[in-house]
Amino acid sequence: MVNKIVIFPSYNFAVKRDNSEKRLLLYSYVDGNINYSSEGLLLEVNKEVFQKIETEMNIKLEDYGVVLKEDVETFSEVFHEEN
Repeated sequence: MVNKIVIFPSYNFAVKRDNSEKRLLLYSYVDGNINYSSEGLLLEVNKEVFQKIETEMNIKLEDYGVVLKEDVETFSEVFHEEN
C-alpha cells in the first residue's frame, strides 16, 4: 500500500500515515518542499485539517490517536517530536 501524503500549504505541514505503528507523521512543508528530517507525530488538529485527512486518507483520526482541538492554527501547535 502506498502511503498517501496530505499537504496543507496554508499551515506549512504535510501528513503521512504510518500503518505499521498506526500513527500519523507530520512534516514541515515550505515552498513546495516536504522536510522529511522534521518528522514528528500529529496528535491535535482543527476541524478543517481533521475533515481533510479523514476524507483523503479514508481513516478515522481517533484510531490514530489524533484529537480535534479548535484552537490549532500553526505547525508548531501540532508538531510533537518522537521520543
